[in-house]
Amino acid sequence: MVRTDIAAERYRIGDLVVDAGRRCVSRNGNDIRLPKLSFKLLLALIRSAPNLQSNEALLATVWKRKIVGPETVTQRIKLLRDALGDDSHHPRYIELVWGEGYRLCVEVVPLAADLSIDESMGSGFGLRRISRTIFATGLLAVMLLVSILNLNHLPVDAIAEDGFAPPPSSIAVLPFLNMSDNADDEFLSIGIPETLLNKLVHLDDVIVIARTSSFSFQGSSADAMAIGRMLNVRYLLEGSVQRDGDEIRIIAQLIKTSDASHAWSFERRLEIDDIFSMQDEFVLEIAHALEVTLQDKQREKLLANGTDSVPAYLAYLRGKYASNSAARDLQNEALARYAEAIALDPKFARAWLGLARVYDTLGNHGILSRQDSNEQMTASIERALALDEQLGEAYAMQALAIPIKRAMAVDPVLLAKRKALLEKALEYGPNDPYVLFAYASVLCPKMIKDAACHQQKLAVLEDAVRRDPENPNAYIELGWTHVALNQLNMPTRYFMESVRRNPDFIEGYGALALWHWTGDKVDWAHSVACLSEGLEHDPENSRMRSMLSRIYVDLGMLETAEAFSNAVDDPNDSLHNITTFSKMKLHLYRGEVAAAAKIVREQQVSFAGGGLSIIAYGAVLEDALVSGELDVAIASLEKSFATFNLHLEYADGYIRSRSSALAAVPLSELHRAAGNIARADELIEGARIFFERENDANSIWRAANAWAYAAVLLRSGRVEEALQELQFVPDGYLRNAWYVSRSPLYRLLWETTGFNKLLVDIDGRIAYERTGVERIAENPPSCVTDNRSGLLAFSQ
Repeated sequence: MVRTDIAAERYRIGDLVVDAGRRCVSRNGNDIRLPKLSFKLLLALIRSAPNLQSNEALLATVWKRKIVGPETVTQRIKLLRDALGDDSHHPRYIELVWGEGYRLCVEVVPLAADLSIDESMGSGFGLRRISRTIFATGLLAVMLLVSILNLNHLPVDAIAEDGFAPPPSSIAVLPFLNMSDNADDEFLSIGIPETLLNKLVHLDDVIVIARTSSFSFQGSSADAMAIGRMLNVRYLLEGSVQRDGDEIRIIAQLIKTSDASHAWSFERRLEIDDIFSMQDEFVLEIAHALEVTLQDKQREKLLANGTDSVPAYLAYLRGKYASNSAARDLQNEALARYAEAIALDPKFARAWLGLARVYDTLGNHGILSRQDSNEQMTASIERALALDEQLGEAYAMQALAIPIKRAMAVDPVLLAKRKALLEKALEYGPNDPYVLFAYASVLCPKMIKDAACHQQKLAVLEDAVRRDPENPNAYIELGWTHVALNQLNMPTRYFMESVRRNPDFIEGYGALALWHWTGDKVDWAHSVACLSEGLEHDPENSRMRSMLSRIYVDLGMLETAEAFSNAVDDPNDSLHNITTFSKMKLHLYRGEVAAAAKIVREQQVSFAGGGLSIIAYGAVLEDALVSGELDVAIASLEKSFATFNLHLEYADGYIRSRSSALAAVPLSELHRAAGNIARADELIEGARIFFERENDANSIWRAANAWAYAAVLLRSGRVEEALQELQFVPDGYLRNAWYVSRSPLYRLLWETTGFNKLLVDIDGRIAYERTGVERIAENPPSCVTDNRSGLLAFSQ
């Protein structure tokens, strides 16, 4: 096998072995998982050793074109040290030279390329670590023994000595090794096993691990037994592909993860035009080895290729290979390859489906407008389903493309349409982790109060995670589902698990930060640590910068808040309307009411829902009470309701969404001040009914709704009850708590002793959080701790 220079780069530094080709670090044979940036930083220090690297040099080498500062290097060095078990005071690996930069303080020993992996078999996991000649002889002996003893069927009592007992029929298909001289042929070594994986998903009662998880071990030095435990599977399928002109050679083996023994092996040399018959033979033998009895319909699904054109199929594999890459520039390559496949066979449904995925990605990356992306994606999905109505994945994609919310209010008609499509997706893809996760994610949105629905969602999510344990999105969804079920000891563990599974997963840092900012036990220092660490991975992330700005406003650290607020001020940014809330909140905190109200009127989309609406609409209320322009303010806010479909929807006088109930409070006060008493009473009564129905005594939403519900109670003159309700604020929902001390919604409380005692309590809690945030600025902690106790281990 031809190796590039980077593939042959291996070093020993102290007790560590660093393999650049596989992008892995190990100590005594145990992998140390590093994020991409941490690994690149370590490699840069290794390549320059024993020389010193300045911050500027490291920024240029590791971060390239990203706009980051020296503090980014400092934080990444800390994360790298933590992962390696290094100590900044007594360094074993990385030494700081004050005012100059960093260098390795341990000898770097180049190692020979790791050629001990058997190259005829193509295993990337070194299960035998023996030479080609010895292995070839051993393989013939094993194949002969299997033939003589008829050992194709697998034993049913495979429980390892350490008690590891995965589901009996469970398998992970790993990416094959490309043994061709041409590196471009990797599309075959990735595409063929992915095709086999997608076929095996149709086997009933067999757990097939999703591509997201099984392919994450590409290039890993972990052995079969370790991978089996991480994925909780009984078998691994691994192998190699070698292409020579129009001929290909496929070698594969099925490995028992209990003891790393071979259960079945396969080797074929064939013309590439015979690839379909080879795949059919391959998948039938695997089904036989897994002791699956195939029914006629199941056999038909297993052998379906979607096209009879080999050139179309190869173009499709190239498109899939490009589209699976995170690189933006390869998406256009994927588009061209899928178009080529369709030109060769216009009835190739999966090529149309691949095209839809690329259009979705192009929209997410901003290469296409979201509208153009959705139109092209929808049209491609419809073509795919017209050709093959049993594509479960296509129904799931079609469902996820339907927005179920208008602003923050769930549209029951659109939700029902989504569910109908996902029911169909489950009908045709009951074992597909993508379909399961899609179904769970919209089964019941987290803002819907329905315990039975959320329990059902939890069960579906757990099944999805068993089949795709390395998917970080699933842990985020699990965390919020536990919030909806009021099981508040679980979200932090799941959000942390999402980052452990993928240290580059930005959404995990964001979920942790949001939960520690607004959850049942606030810890704003932890929020700031998570947002800062997330920005190390994505320095230009507008959502994270906006959240940091708003946290600093709540802390009264206005200069820092303004710095982050200015950093997100990009009118061309798709998140511009959301991030302008940081500026509005900053103006309102400073008492610059007119400026805050102006932002609300000009950027109405930002404040159409959630906890933002009462503050945003409250800013317009304050400004109108001072200026006297009540009718102008009412017209602006009522237009906002109509424009973003936030009109108050009643069911027996019940407002259906929290966002509408929150917005109703200041809007009611505006109408009352203008003499529109009937409309004011209608709004405040709708809000009252909503809060009283939603506020479970032990629910996290009780604290979140406390200050809005208190304003509703004050409108009825229920001052003592309002004060009692506000006791929930310092108990768990300090975000925006400063607002109660200045908003006219609470003027009936301003002179009461109980209210002023409450403000002192809130100020004390804020001061405590501020101290914590200031302390971590000096010594930033890691966002994710190593304490995993209590986490439901789906992989065990």
